[in-house]
Amino acid sequence: MLWLIGGTSDSRTIAQALDRAGLPWIATVVNPAATRLYAGLAGSVRSGAFAAATLIPWLTDQGIQGIIDASHPFATAISQEAIAAAAVRSIPYLRFERPAIPLEPPALGLPSLEAALSDRLLAGRRVLFTLGVKSLPSILPWRDRVAALWVRVLPESVDAAIALGFDRAAVIGQRLPVDPAQERADWQNRAIEVVVTKAAGAAGGLDLKQAIARELGVQLLVIDRPAISYPAQTDRLDVLVAFGQRAIG
Repeated sequence: MLWLIGGTSDSRTIAQALDRAGLPWIATVVNPAATRLYAGLAGSVRSGAFAAATLIPWLTDQGIQGIIDASHPFATAISQEAIAAAAVRSIPYLRFERPAIPLEPPALGLPSLEAALSDRLLAGRRVLFTLGVKSLPSILPWRDRVAALWVRVLPESVDAAIALGFDRAAVIGQRLPVDPAQERADWQNRAIEVVVTKAAGAAGGLDLKQAIARELGVQLLVIDRPAISYPAQTDRLDVLVAFGQRAIG
């Protein structure tokens, strides 16, 4: 059995490739809504986060023979836990890493959200954050320091954003992929001047954001991916399938 660490559009593509190769897999996602990614596929899906003491027993119970990590580039906790568990149980591990998209002006790469949250970059401007729900506590104090502020989160996270203190009108519930015409219209209708996003690759819509930012003259602030030392990684489906075949034996 292969453990596919999922919750991303990449992981569905990988699951389809594993199905075509006749390889057994179980995907795990944190958000129950993400189980829809695997509809119609042969594998099973577990939803919910792992507690610290439950991961290794789960690997044993499932008979996991190989780990394919296709989690979001910013989901560092599960990647680090999987790498550690793989070492303890001597289970082969392979990271699927989305290709990075080179940045061009007016895009600006920054090492962290903290670096983006500066008066030099944001004060007095109309800002859209597309960073997800986990970043909201850091963004909230900036409501009174910018001309206007919006946050974009998954539809199921809208209530959490409002409960945190954001006005309903400032919260956009949306799921990827985003229609290019809709994205452009949203920026224009709100007169967006700055967009803060993540270096999440094409699957995260960075290529689209960069193109629209260039077209409209919007400042695009791109948070770098966290640095993780993966034991092995690839961006190729054929390599992932070959890995699965070796792991299953």
